[in-house]
Amino acid sequence: LEPPPRPKGRIIEGEPKEAAKELVKLLHEEAKVL
Repeated sequence: LEPPPRPKGRIIEGEPKEAAKELVKLLHEEAKVL
């Protein structure tokens, strides 16, 4: 099974540390939806 296609163009602005934190948050939210 392939993961569902992700929406493109989701650009996280800010510093790498902030971006990583935002990415983790997004992943947690997506994981809750699945």
